[in-house]
Amino acid sequence: MTEFLIPLFQDFVFAALAGVGFALAANPPLRIVPMVAVFAGLGHALRFGSAEWGQISVSTGSLLAGFAVGICSVIAAMRMRIPAEYFAFPSLLPMIPGMYAYKAILSLLNFVEADNLEAKEQWLILTADNGSVALLVVCALGAGALIPIMLLQHTKFFTTRSGARNAESRKAF
Repeated sequence: MTEFLIPLFQDFVFAALAGVGFALAANPPLRIVPMVAVFAGLGHALRFGSAEWGQISVSTGSLLAGFAVGICSVIAAMRMRIPAEYFAFPSLLPMIPGMYAYKAILSLLNFVEADNLEAKEQWLILTADNGSVALLVVCALGAGALIPIMLLQHTKFFTTRSGARNAESRKAF
């Protein structure tokens, strides 16, 4: 059990720290930073755990993690009256697949510099493999987070506007 929980906890902590860094770079209201840390940690731990032990692909795990971050962001946005994007996007940034993108660029450079056809084929396959994984993960993160935000977009007006006129419509919601 500890061989499962310790790496998951470490992943949570490091993703939470990265989420705080990305959130602070955007200069948000400071009261949302702890929530961003929790959402980033939960999303990254969900993706890590599902891809590592759930036997699903990293892109499917990213879709699930993005969806979970999106749901949490909408709930936090309704409670704190701040747009959900303030929570979602800094929480997703630690999950950007930098290693796959780096390997894709490196493979592309090696493809260009290769002399023989067999080496070029191998580097091209690695470029396509790493590049497609990076692209799929980024798209899955974005789609997963935007689905709940777009489905619950009627809450966006309520989270950013206040006043007596909107109080009646909030009661009806």
